[in-house]
Amino acid sequence: MSFASHLPIPVFTLLLAIVLVLVVVYLFVQDFRATLIPALGIIVSLIGTFAFMAVAGFSVNMLTLFALTLAPALCAMILKPRKE
Repeated sequence: MSFASHLPIPVFTLLLAIVLVLVVVYLFVQDFRATLIPALGIIVSLIGTFAFMAVAGFSVNMLTLFALTLAPALCAMILKPRKE
């Protein structure tokens, strides 16, 4: 089996994690515009991560895919608006 045959599973997991994080953030803030901030943060962090991995010469293995799966949740926790 080639690498390309295994690629849809992590991609699906990553997309599912992003969608679930955005749903949870929306349920907490109950405002669509406030949910866009974590959504943009997730996209920017993933693009930045892949760019850094390409520059640094890292390979896409199970450890990096696991880290990318956790990245949306961490991004949403950091960017979550605080009520004061």
